[in-house]
Amino acid sequence: MTTTWTAVYEPCNSAAMPAPTLVSSADAAKFCGITVAKFHRRIARGEIAPVLRAPGEKGAMFFRPRDVTRLAKILHAEAAAKAAKAEAAA
Repeated sequence: MTTTWTAVYEPCNSAAMPAPTLVSSADAAKFCGITVAKFHRRIARGEIAPVLRAPGEKGAMFFRPRDVTRLAKILHAEAAAKAAKAEAAA
């Protein structure tokens, strides 16, 4: 599976609006196909790190698109391995 960020982020007027340089937690979770809670668990495990965090205890976190894409590839590989293991057990 090849994942690209442009598949998820499509601004309403792409000619006038540049692609984002940072991605929110919610958008990153959506791109990875997991819930925000599961995405936050991946952050806690150190699998992805925010490059910018808003002030406060629950400050918003922002990530590089390439880091999110890397995590999505890892999640895809984990899902494929799990499916193969389940198929082998059947």
